[in-house]
Amino acid sequence: ALYCSSSALPDGNRFGSDAPALQPFKPGRSAEHPPRVYLAGPFFTMHQLWLVEEARAELTRMGMMVFSPFHDVGMILDSHEIARRDLAGLDGCDLVFALLDTLDAGTVFEIGYARKAGKPVVVFTQKVDPGDL
Repeated sequence: ALYCSSSALPDGNRFGSDAPALQPFKPGRSAEHPPRVYLAGPFFTMHQLWLVEEARAELTRMGMMVFSPFHDVGMILDSHEIARRDLAGLDGCDLVFALLDTLDAGTVFEIGYARKAGKPVVVFTQKVDPGDL
């Protein structure tokens, strides 16, 4: 939330009483037309799959329509068809929620594609190397 409000990473000094008032992200849709969120992230390990499942469940619980490549496209098609369907999903979404614990090439591409299209991107990461920013 701090980064979304200020484009600054928390440095330990930003969480005191002088912390900025954080505003929730509002994608600009009504209750009749909930925001469509593209859930980007790798799903090759048990940990990654668990995180995708948890993120999808919480975003859905918050009233958002979620496009998840794992759930909505799968991995059994050829790579060209997977890419085509993933990009169609990105095109149809209002914003991207990206799980980025590693610099997974697919997730990084999806973030770049969304930014080029002018879509907001929110990234969740637990550990990031400052050099990767």
